[in-house]
Amino acid sequence: MAGEVRRIDGAIGYVQTNIARSNNLSIARIQNQSGSYVKPTLVETKKALANVKFNPDFTAENINDPKDGYPLVSLIWLLFNKRYSNQNTLTNNNELLTWILTKGQNFNEELEYTKIPEDIAKQVIDTANNELKIRPY
Repeated sequence: MAGEVRRIDGAIGYVQTNIARSNNLSIARIQNQSGSYVKPTLVETKKALANVKFNPDFTAENINDPKDGYPLVSLIWLLFNKRYSNQNTLTNNNELLTWILTKGQNFNEELEYTKIPEDIAKQVIDTANNELKIRPY
């Protein structure tokens, strides 16, 4: 996508900000709810996500068009089964989830992603430890 946008004069496309920057593409400022025109920087993304409220199932209820920050933000979701066929798969999935929400978050900002808030990450890990089980046959 980035190559085609760069190749065609006047083309508009949507790619991740870090891909746009690495391909020297122009990046548009977008007007947020408060009327400010902002670029998709990590600072503006953090502002947009600062007041997100998470539901008990960890979906977000108020992420659309934030008043402050960059208006086109989203979250990446992790989907895990609640039941597994064996202990090894269950353990591996729990360890992966824990790594993603702890040590793995140390890579986020260098890749221009925000971090999951620590309190939410802990809640997700606790929920996984309590709800992920081996499937009874």
